[in-house]
Amino acid sequence: MNDDSNEMSCSGGCGASSKWALLSAEIGRMLTNHPLVNWGLAPFGSDDACGVNAGVEVGVAPDAAPAIALALEATTPGGAAPTAAAILAASGYLQSLPDSNPKYILLASDGRSGCATGGGGSAAADAAAENAVAIAFQARIPTFVVGLVPAWDTTATGALNLMADNGGQPSLGTANTFFTTDTIDARLSQISSISSTVNPCVIPLPYLLAPGTSLAVSATTAGGQSVAIPEDPLVGWSFTSPDDSAVGISGSACPDLQSAADTQIAISYVCGPPTLPDLERARPSAR
Repeated sequence: MNDDSNEMSCSGGCGASSKWALLSAEIGRMLTNHPLVNWGLAPFGSDDACGVNAGVEVGVAPDAAPAIALALEATTPGGAAPTAAAILAASGYLQSLPDSNPKYILLASDGRSGCATGGGGSAAADAAAENAVAIAFQARIPTFVVGLVPAWDTTATGALNLMADNGGQPSLGTANTFFTTDTIDARLSQISSISSTVNPCVIPLPYLLAPGTSLAVSATTAGGQSVAIPEDPLVGWSFTSPDDSAVGISGSACPDLQSAADTQIAISYVCGPPTLPDLERARPSAR
């Protein structure tokens, strides 16, 4: 991170042209541009080696921007980049939060992971990071990957792309699936309206899902038309709690509901096909 954006080292460090300085400035700009997002901060390592604290340096809160700016100013990058451990720690922290707002990780990286468990070098570290992002997504914590890497570094580019794909929030319509500092703003704008402290578009479910059961969500327009809402964390519905006890409505359906363009949200429980034990229980016994 102390090298410049073309991964060239500088005598005594690259200062304002280093990747760290560029990404830090971009993070500060994102905080300013998206004040409705409740931000928090967790640097990759808690030391100059491979340590990762279980918590975060700045807790997720509506007014965290000043504390994050101070923390970034006081941080000097050094040591390896334990990306996998950092992702898992961030996911665990977000799952522990009691509110029902949608949760996301924004990973700012140059694609160079380190600290693979049990050794194995950089390839093993990359694989561990890619797997950690997938584990977080399975826990309903999607990851936006923002990369700062030159086009010639195909290894780092490939790692960032795989993390972006596994995180469930790839950049669409671009050469790579990870975001750059220039393309992340549009996607963040889509979630800003549903990431405030009070979210009127979060709907508690009356019953927890039984095994083999899924949900079908639709909106009823003011004209009485039923419109299906897809399962998508940005332009549809998604679960907002680890126990699947609530769903959040995002995309256009949320402002439509608030403005009364839609009059109601309908949530249906859809049962899967009967299992063999179900059929055995339903079969009449011989007399």
